[in-house]
Amino acid sequence: MPGLTFLNTLFLAGLAAASLPVIIHLLHRRPAERVDFSWLKFIRRAQPSRTRKFRMKDLLLLLVRILLLAFLSLALARPALKGGLLGSGEGRARTSACLVIDDSFSMGARSGDERLFDRARTRALEAVSLLGSGDDAMLILGRSGSKSIVGEPTRDLAFVRRKIEALEVSARGGDVAGALGEAKRRLETSENLNKEIYFFTDSQAAGWKAPGDSRIEIGEDVSLYWVTVGALPEANVRVERVDRVETLGDGSRGPVLQAVVRNTGRGRRTSLLVELESGGEMEDQALIDLEENAAASVLLRMGEPASGPATGRVRISEDALGIDDVRYFSFSGPQVVRTVVVGGGSTVPGGRGPAFFVGKALDPMGDDSSGIRVISVRSGEMPSGEMETADVVILADVPRVELAQMDVLRRFVRRGGGLLILAGPSVDLGFYNRTLLPEFLDLSLIGPYGEGDAGGFFEIRLVRNSHPIFASLEGEASRLVNDAHFWRVMRMRAGNQASVLAEFPNVGPALVEGIGGPGRVLFFGSSGDPVWTGFPLTGGFVPLIHEAVRYLSTSGGPGIGSHAVGGSANVMLTGGGGGVVGVDPRGEELLLEPRMVEGRPRVRWDDLEIPGLYRLRWGEEEVGCFAVNVAMEESSLDIVSPEWIADRIDGERVRFIGPEDEMEKEVAMLRYGRELGSSLIWAAFALFAFESWLIRGRRTSDSAERLRKELFR
Repeated sequence: MPGLTFLNTLFLAGLAAASLPVIIHLLHRRPAERVDFSWLKFIRRAQPSRTRKFRMKDLLLLLVRILLLAFLSLALARPALKGGLLGSGEGRARTSACLVIDDSFSMGARSGDERLFDRARTRALEAVSLLGSGDDAMLILGRSGSKSIVGEPTRDLAFVRRKIEALEVSARGGDVAGALGEAKRRLETSENLNKEIYFFTDSQAAGWKAPGDSRIEIGEDVSLYWVTVGALPEANVRVERVDRVETLGDGSRGPVLQAVVRNTGRGRRTSLLVELESGGEMEDQALIDLEENAAASVLLRMGEPASGPATGRVRISEDALGIDDVRYFSFSGPQVVRTVVVGGGSTVPGGRGPAFFVGKALDPMGDDSSGIRVISVRSGEMPSGEMETADVVILADVPRVELAQMDVLRRFVRRGGGLLILAGPSVDLGFYNRTLLPEFLDLSLIGPYGEGDAGGFFEIRLVRNSHPIFASLEGEASRLVNDAHFWRVMRMRAGNQASVLAEFPNVGPALVEGIGGPGRVLFFGSSGDPVWTGFPLTGGFVPLIHEAVRYLSTSGGPGIGSHAVGGSANVMLTGGGGGVVGVDPRGEELLLEPRMVEGRPRVRWDDLEIPGLYRLRWGEEEVGCFAVNVAMEESSLDIVSPEWIADRIDGERVRFIGPEDEMEKEVAMLRYGRELGSSLIWAAFALFAFESWLIRGRRTSDSAERLRKELFR
């Protein structure tokens, strides 16, 4: 049987107001005056029936006014059915609740003296307090690669509270789809009629990794409470990247680093201090100004030449979101860069395709003497074994990438690998614009342009001369690049999140850079063979392609530069044998077993959870070092609205709860069924209209009675 509950019980006191019409009636009641008129004796027989009629109207009017006040009071008390009208008993049934707490690093942002994550824990404890005897709960973290803290339903709610209180914000990014999918999967095993998901988050846009047109299904019988715990700060600046600029060194001093700092918040930042630290010592400083949503590069030099890897960190003044105010780096000395060249369809006479010309430019002798080792594969092949140890992948006029290979490429870039894409006549524009480029670059291809379209040839012009790729192109090398001729190019349109490094004048971008996870991505708007241009046959092609590959390799490939939190590192060791000890930034040690790859020992370190420097030791000797940093997309302050979220969640029972909303009332709306308040309001309006009609009829009768009295006076 359905029961009734009230969400605002305080307003039930208003029912006392329903007695006001009765009290007023009693106070204004007057005894009737008896006046006898002999000549009216013939109409006395009709008087009792008329009196009874007026009395009935009076009583009806009194009852209407009592009900009107009672309905208004009940509506303010917000009554709700407990259980279904058909006797489902759902409101009284036991509840299975899955609590999902977003612990992505943006939740570490401070609002006043409190972090958003602290508010999330408080709200989660509030949700647990809404569970009663016989209910069970689970606890999941909403980070990328969601983690179960209480993976199985438990009725020990005190245990769940202790787990919530012990939680701490992570350095990972968020993953809404993954966390909701995991919560739904775990609730499917519950036999309780009430199934609830609580998602405590800052509603940051970066957590939505699923494509914009896909929907997340949670099920018709699951109630989702999307609890926004607070607003992200308006101001934030991050250290986006740290690059090694070897070409600026003169051998007598330490290496020069280029730091990129971006303002992702609102408003201009002035005199922002950027510091370079190494070995606990301050090495260099600089002051910069940043416009809103703008980036700036600053060159920092280490004081002494590094005998081993150049390690340290670049940091800025701490703001409300402090975890992205520092970026760690570890750059080793010269080493062989492993490059996988995937050849496409275009060929020149003799059957030599773009992979041949690119490979010859990178390693002309084929003996790694150039510092670059080339592994050439055909289009349609992308061996995962080679990708695991590669530093750079080059797609040279590749028509399209199969889905399985696309997944391999995506993981490669996300773990820090560099990707160079060369255009050509075989490129499938539809596949690139719909699938490949949206994954890595804010770039769209318009189509090939030249020859019959414009005639003549195009030249290339450098837009960002200070970029590390162009830093060493001085004198003759620079002239050879500027004098290169292109008779056919790929017209393309770069978005706001892409950086144009070079252009074809009056045509569009020529070399575009974007970021796909922690790795770097470059797109070159012409072919790597002499089909569209004679550039691969000139002396300018070799230094440009070398600098591009060197630049991409320092983005965080295995054992180089930076790796992403939550990923893994595959590191080439400089020495040692079995039993390598890894030391994380907290000083905790882990025993790692090396494996031999091409005669060199390598170790793999999975589940990198803390940003900082990771060191590898064999005995007392340090045989490796690498840096781990947070993912940059979490530094964005963009959030999504409840309407945007509702469009992407496939569920009938979704409730949005703001920072100031009372969770108990919002939960009761879904848990206890449909509220009756609106129905009572409409009933009160109907009673008010009926009361107005009764009063109008009463006034007409009273007027007629007064007229008769005047006539028969």
